Amino acid sequence: MAAASPRTWRGAAQRASRSTSLRAQSASAAQDAASAKKSGGVISEAASANLFWLADGQLHTPSLDTNCLNGTTREAVLRLSPVPVHAAHAGIAMLEKAEAVFLTNTRLGVHPVSAIEPMGWRFPTEHPLLKGLQKALSEDRASHHKQHAALWS
Repeated sequence: MAAASPRTWRGAAQRASRSTSLRAQSASAAQDAASAKKSGGVISEAASANLFWLADGQLHTPSLDTNCLNGTTREAVLRLSPVPVHAAHAGIAMLEKAEAVFLTNTRLGVHPVSAIEPMGWRFPTEHPLLKGLQKALSEDRASHHKQHAALWS
């Protein structure tokens, strides 16, 4: 599987440096952040990708009742995660202290977020959990393809 191209999220995806950067219109206006919001300022997802963050030894992702898409890659991460996963109702401020932040979708797989701007929040893109999830997802997809190859011929 080819590596996903890097993305910057500013309402719509644009080319960026080496990893993903979520951009907000202003630090004081969470409603304008690139990650989609449910009313009340609860984060739900990024444009065409599910959002995850690691904090306090647990993986967090917006709860389905925040109107986020129940994506297939999101479901795979929930199943494959080596640490507990908590479905959250959280504002964007919860990401400030995260150890790592990443996006998932079928095309990107598990893709690290390097920053949320203009807040200036920075995150490691080489976190061991991210590497482990990228490997587990790749192996899971390969296994699925192998098991179902006869259906496609």
